[in-house]
Amino acid sequence: MSEPRSQADLHRRLRRRAARTALYLALIGALGSGFLLHRFVARVLAHAPEVSSESERWLGRDFTALPEVRLLQQYVAIDTSWPDGDELAGVRFLEELLAQEGIPSEVEYLGQGRANLWAVLEGHERGAVVLHHHVDVEPARPSDGWRDAPFSGTIDGPWIFGRGVYDMKSLAVAQLQAFLALKRSGVTPRKSVILLATSSEETGSDVGSKWILRAHPELVARFELFLDEGGVVEAVNPGEAKYWGIEFAQKHYADLVYCGDDRARLEELGADLMAESRRRAPLRLDPAVLEFVAAYGPSRDHTNLQRILGRPETLLESVRDREALTPFLRALFHNSLSVGPVREAEGGGWELPVIVQALPGSSLEEALADTLAPGLGAGLAATLQARGGGGEASPIAHPAFRALAAEVAASHPGVRVGPYLLPWSASDARFFRAAGIPAYGFSPFLLVAADTFTAAEPNERMAIDAFVDGVALYERAVRRLVE
Repeated sequence: MSEPRSQADLHRRLRRRAARTALYLALIGALGSGFLLHRFVARVLAHAPEVSSESERWLGRDFTALPEVRLLQQYVAIDTSWPDGDELAGVRFLEELLAQEGIPSEVEYLGQGRANLWAVLEGHERGAVVLHHHVDVEPARPSDGWRDAPFSGTIDGPWIFGRGVYDMKSLAVAQLQAFLALKRSGVTPRKSVILLATSSEETGSDVGSKWILRAHPELVARFELFLDEGGVVEAVNPGEAKYWGIEFAQKHYADLVYCGDDRARLEELGADLMAESRRRAPLRLDPAVLEFVAAYGPSRDHTNLQRILGRPETLLESVRDREALTPFLRALFHNSLSVGPVREAEGGGWELPVIVQALPGSSLEEALADTLAPGLGAGLAATLQARGGGGEASPIAHPAFRALAAEVAASHPGVRVGPYLLPWSASDARFFRAAGIPAYGFSPFLLVAADTFTAAEPNERMAIDAFVDGVALYERAVRRLVE
């Protein structure tokens, strides 16, 4: 069973808000002067469309004439939000598109509008590259402040608006186009390719990726490489990326819930947990984090951050260096907690939800020892449930990682490309890493931060030129991997 809806809502809001805040703060730190900061924040918050010089080549274009844009509009128009939408309808849409190309697919209906789909292009080798996306999207209500209907796929200026255009139906279209291009070429690839669309990612993946791993070992046995969402492109304008990150690791999580009849007691506990976890959590130099910051550090504009990230062992001795880190960077060196608001429990009384965030190389037990002071919560009932995925990292020396980085470098000369570690958000890649399958989060879209901040928010949007260019980049990257 999936986790309770109210708990799932809280966890998604916390991790997405934290992820957006992390990137926002990282970019602010990179901008430097107050004048540039003022202009950047104004641009992030502005609702009026802007057209950059980089996008001038798209002026006058009929975006709806582009097949990839039409596909994105059609996919976004299908409400696959939980619990009101219908993921099966999204899966049937994919099934029909594949059938039109003569590609059979397997559809697995799991009830309550939940469904999974997979299709296989056989290569000379049975081992397969898996192109994965989740069909479901965050809930969207017009009353939340949408300028147009949330599932309209409206095009206005250089953007397409709608729930799921960023998370993650744009990447789904890129995967579908790459998959179809291989089929249309008539050439049998060296490696097989599997297009995999799964359910319930936004509510825990219990009948999606977790189900695939449990119920279909014969399919999973073919997975040699798993491509998912999670890549991060740090861009301060549409034509310039500071860092193009390929996600290779992330923190892993557990849900800790305290229950009691005294709401004030739980609220006091929440404040104490946050204060104590920040005070007591020791600094850790996790191997995966060290791999990340070694590549990421030189992309920072501030020489002090370059110095610290170039020699992170100085953090063990220097309080000044630790205080110089942004919240995003600080989160890379500690196990941590995220505490939600007290809420009514279904069976009566009150409960305090806490998310335990463990570094890739730390066990859940170590994370709890690092963050929970003995005695806090005494007298209260508590439950602890790991979310799955043990925090394993995929190797950055893997040929697939190198191929993805090489394609980005060829498409965007001069950009720094390297690994990325997610400290505050999670993707389904973690479940497949735990099964021993190399998994990477790869985004082909060069987007400014203003677009990424709209994910899971009203007026979610994506720049169409970045989307179209990204679809082409993704197709080239897949060819590198399978030919």
